[in-house]
Amino acid sequence: LYGRASGTVYLQWWAVEVSDGSLQLGLATMLRILAIGLPAVLLFITIDPTDLADGLAQLLHLPARFVLGGLAGLRLVGLFAEDWRALTLARRARGIAESGAVRRMLGQSFALFVLSIRRGSKLATAMEARGFGSPTPRTWARPSVFRGRDWAALGIAALVAAVAVTVAVVVGSWNVLGR
Repeated sequence: LYGRASGTVYLQWWAVEVSDGSLQLGLATMLRILAIGLPAVLLFITIDPTDLADGLAQLLHLPARFVLGGLAGLRLVGLFAEDWRALTLARRARGIAESGAVRRMLGQSFALFVLSIRRGSKLATAMEARGFGSPTPRTWARPSVFRGRDWAALGIAALVAAVAVTVAVVVGSWNVLGR
């Protein structure tokens, strides 16, 4: 994220050159990352996945099949850490955990991948058996409402995005669709 050298050069070492232009580019990039990352982190830390799915389906009218599939997947993410730990302990008990770190990581990643596919297939079959894929309009157990804190979070996210765009335009690093 150094960009072209422009303005005063503050540091120059090997291929690294920090100048006014690179600092402005770094600031604009940091604000863009914050504009995307901060709302995403706040969203997934503070919101119950079931409430999020209810809101997406009822308020934004996204397809129920898509929303419920995403909810099911989101709930399974928490199992990854447990599965990884169980695989590590099982490999250690078998005596195959002491080989090279890269080889162990690749083997364990593949095992986790296979386990995830099997679990996903079982979940899809169970959901289909319970009628989650039917064309009949779905009813919802709880109505979803947009509260004041939801508006506040949306406002903060919009404000951070507006500041990031403004800084990017002022600095001259605003680039619309690759132009």
